[in-house]
Amino acid sequence: MPARRPLIATCAPLLFCLTHACGSSSGPPIGSDVQVQLKRDVLGTATDLPVPPTTSVMNGAKVSVIGKLKRVTDEWLVVQEDAVDHWILRSNVLLVSVTR
Repeated sequence: MPARRPLIATCAPLLFCLTHACGSSSGPPIGSDVQVQLKRDVLGTATDLPVPPTTSVMNGAKVSVIGKLKRVTDEWLVVQEDAVDHWILRSNVLLVSVTR
């Protein structure tokens, strides 16, 4: 009779894939050139007029951060713009564009 493998040994590869998003991207790679669009209502620039989501400036105010993606956590994005690291609360992000 063949030896039986413990259940955890049989399921380990599946568990690894489920917890590490095998075959899917969880976001832009660290070091990517990104433009982070901030939610307009958080900045006080919300309007009833249609505004493209990739606009960089509204009413003379900058509404995005452009730089290198340094870190991503459950709560924050860290983007380096020149010599400054911007810690951006993820709940304040409208979208992230990645330059390829």
